[in-house]
Amino acid sequence: MADPSPVVRDRRPGLGEELQDATSVMIGPFHHGLADGPLVLRYGTVLHSKGDLEGAREIYEASLGIFDDNAVTDYSVAQIHLERGELWQAHTRMVKISNGHGIGFDDTSRFAFLVDAGYTLAALGDCAAGMPLLREGLGIVRRVPHALNALAICLVWQDGRFDEGVRTLMEAIQYDTNHPVLWSNAAALSVWQGDLDGAVYSISLAESCFSRLLEAGGHHENSTHYAAFLHNLNLVRGWQDGKMRTEDPRLEYFFTRIT
Repeated sequence: MADPSPVVRDRRPGLGEELQDATSVMIGPFHHGLADGPLVLRYGTVLHSKGDLEGAREIYEASLGIFDDNAVTDYSVAQIHLERGELWQAHTRMVKISNGHGIGFDDTSRFAFLVDAGYTLAALGDCAAGMPLLREGLGIVRRVPHALNALAICLVWQDGRFDEGVRTLMEAIQYDTNHPVLWSNAAALSVWQGDLDGAVYSISLAESCFSRLLEAGGHHENSTHYAAFLHNLNLVRGWQDGKMRTEDPRLEYFFTRIT
């Protein structure tokens, strides 16, 4: 996902090396609860940015062991759960944040928390609770494709507001034209609309996006995404061949970490 806007990162030269050098100094006191909380947290952020989710989670939890009421750290743990598809664990962490004092949160953190808390509820099947949070967060920063996708699904499933759901999904695609789940979902909506040409176009783009991931040595975010795409692909191909549709297309949620 392209940078949405007010993303806060520490740009000081050599930060990664500084934190790596500090690791050996930190490990001893870290286990005795004596390490500097902010330093522990920043090292966790480095691991998280490198994709070491379990290492980052352990560091974040250690930071919370030093000072538990830190919303930003809890939110980082929630993001890891979402990246792993662990929705209930993420929801539990979001509830903890909601019940805390919001320590460490600024405007950027607040919008990110709102859209991801809303996304989590929607993906758990509670669109009624998730939609207000999604709308509030997207009202602060709009360019969050996974949140727009979640809102689009809720509009279609929860409210029956199909046209608004389609417009919202198209907006998500404008912000991330190469995400296969978005195009697969667009194909699903075209099937429901009875738009064969639109379904063929969208599912072809979804297939191209998945192929590029493989060519780049990547992997599918999780198997359910690819399975849903294959399901939709087979429905569209069957429709092209004149077969009667006996199953509904699938809409999928996906998560992209806001950094």
